[in-house]
Amino acid sequence: MTLACAIYGYEFTREFTCQGMRFLPRYTCVTDASEKARDLASYQLTGIVILEKYDSHQIFCLEAVLSFIEHLDVLISDPLPMQDSDLFEKFPLIGRTSTRNSGGGAVLHQDAFCFDMRSDFIKLAMDRLADEQFAKNTRWKTLFFKATTPFRIKPSYVDVSYFLLFSGLETYVRQTLNDRETQISTLIARRLRQLGFDIYEFKPKDLKRSADTYARLRNRQFHNSSMQTTRKYQGKVIDYNLLDYYPNFRILVSLVVLKASGFDHPALNWDSWITMQY
Repeated sequence: MTLACAIYGYEFTREFTCQGMRFLPRYTCVTDASEKARDLASYQLTGIVILEKYDSHQIFCLEAVLSFIEHLDVLISDPLPMQDSDLFEKFPLIGRTSTRNSGGGAVLHQDAFCFDMRSDFIKLAMDRLADEQFAKNTRWKTLFFKATTPFRIKPSYVDVSYFLLFSGLETYVRQTLNDRETQISTLIARRLRQLGFDIYEFKPKDLKRSADTYARLRNRQFHNSSMQTTRKYQGKVIDYNLLDYYPNFRILVSLVVLKASGFDHPALNWDSWITMQY
């Protein structure tokens, strides 16, 4: 039996397929699609996914992938049997009235401007999440879900979100480098430079590019429950505040999720964790 599930809060304007699922957008106008998908007060119907067999784990993963792209929580409804009538009339226009926490903006361009960027990542991410050997070798699945959780939980706390992001990154870095002993700032800089990121273990003239900055803030938060810390360097004291570096780190971890999955696209700005422009 052919089934259909409603998608609430994900922006797309073009039909595509993935793992036997067919995605149909409710809107073809990018302005309408964006307005509905990025509503922070409710989950609005933005599309439908048609499938031959319902797999709850597959839908769970799909929900997470769509949420990661938007950096907003996305919902997918329970399935209903398909009929010849208009599918969109079978589902409520509002899936839930609830505040949605913004994760800083979508990480991938709208499909109206980059036709295949979003659909390509959805296909790749769904394949990666289904690949147990890849998950074991890289711990990418852990990185992905810890990067997706901060803006999906309610309420959202900066310190909790930061710890989740750092924990996911550390898990991935230590697994891929097979190193449980070296200090994490050294490993983050080493692994991320291998991936092509312009990052250093410690760069005093550019603290945002210093892995030491993020490790130092995590350690202070974990051991002292404080979002502020210091470091002495060449007779001077450097002050750090988590709120000053959290936006950069949040984007960096999202970019690592993309890069570590094997995803690439010429329209992506891989230095956007510094420029703040994806």
